[in-house]
Amino acid sequence: MACATPVITSAQATKALLLEPGQDLLVADEPKQFAQHILDLLADPQRQRRIGENGRSYVTREHNWTETAVKLKQIYQTAIEKHQAQSTLTAV
Repeated sequence: MACATPVITSAQATKALLLEPGQDLLVADEPKQFAQHILDLLADPQRQRRIGENGRSYVTREHNWTETAVKLKQIYQTAIEKHQAQSTLTAV
């Protein structure tokens, strides 16, 4: 996805992701569905490009190292503050 390549995957593989099937990627759970999606993409280069670019946008938006670092810093800061608050209560 990060390379703007259209992706075809199973429904199970997308459960934890904030993706829009048919827009960001294609979903198929049966071999015939996978094959049909491949044939459809090969016949429609504009759709290939659109789904590939949408997938890349998703990766850029949702899996950005800067954003991930900010979120991780917030998690650590919250944990430190909770630990300090508990330590203060225990010391009293």
